Amino acid sequence: MDLGNIDIEIIAQNASSCLVENLNSPDNDFEPGAIDVFEGDQIGDCYNFEVPDYDIIIFRITHSGIGGWKPEWFRVFFFDGALVQCFDGEWIDNNEVHELYDCELLKATLPRRH
Repeated sequence: MDLGNIDIEIIAQNASSCLVENLNSPDNDFEPGAIDVFEGDQIGDCYNFEVPDYDIIIFRITHSGIGGWKPEWFRVFFFDGALVQCFDGEWIDNNEVHELYDCELLKATLPRRH
């Protein structure tokens, strides 16, 4: 996807949300079969965003421009070690919006060491 842009919005069960505008990294992102990683400043407002009980109710992907993309899944890693995965698997192109509701907690927080 060379000429398109992706925005991500994460909406938590308490209705709080964060937005990543123009998801991008210095790497060649959105290539077929590749796993892209975005972190720190690359994820805008979603860096340090708190999601109570890791309950993401909507993971919204907005495409703009041309050049489609087919994400299989998105993983959200939290500082305490928790991991939530949202499944997609559908092409997004031509200014479409995907709203994913199938997000699940794959890994709970890491136990604290005493």
